[in-house]
Amino acid sequence: MYLPQRSRNLGITPIDGAFLISIINVTNTVSRVLVGWMTDMPRVDCVCISSAMMTLGGVATMLSPMCTTYTLLAVYAAVYGMCIASFISLQSIIIVDLMGLDALTNAFGLMCLFKGAGCYVGPPLAGWLCDMFPGRQAAFYLSGSVMAVAGLLSFSLRRLANRRKERIIHVWSSPDMVPMQEYAIPMIELHRASSSTQASQSHG
Repeated sequence: MYLPQRSRNLGITPIDGAFLISIINVTNTVSRVLVGWMTDMPRVDCVCISSAMMTLGGVATMLSPMCTTYTLLAVYAAVYGMCIASFISLQSIIIVDLMGLDALTNAFGLMCLFKGAGCYVGPPLAGWLCDMFPGRQAAFYLSGSVMAVAGLLSFSLRRLANRRKERIIHVWSSPDMVPMQEYAIPMIELHRASSSTQASQSHG
């Protein structure tokens, strides 16, 4: 958002500054295709790819205030466009991989809710930082740190999902039901049902 303005502060022409946004768009488009191709390969974890690229994009954004020439700004724009593509193109795949296809609708809705909250709060906060601190570097530090922290935290999603799967068992319905249905039952619900049964038997 502030990249063209920052380039003008460095004495770069408005046309060249606007071209930085085009670099982001082009690398973003190409990276989406490459990331999709990579995740189709065996033994490639889409969660790790998305987390690594998000962390890299955050670190690059935090270091972008050190880019004082047009060449360095173009390199940063290319890296940033490449890194943010992974999250956009893999978000549905990651949800299905971690939560299952049945949870896609609810999980995707919750994710969009939090994304919308971030988009609502982020730009005004970045603008306030730009008003408080000259040079607009603070906005890049803020967005970069948030991206890097989010990328680092998302590395643990696979482990958390595996723990959740360990607490859920899959039970098939009776053969008399056509077609047979598969149910995912949390272990805690089974413990509650077992405790209720034992309590009723003891009272009986």
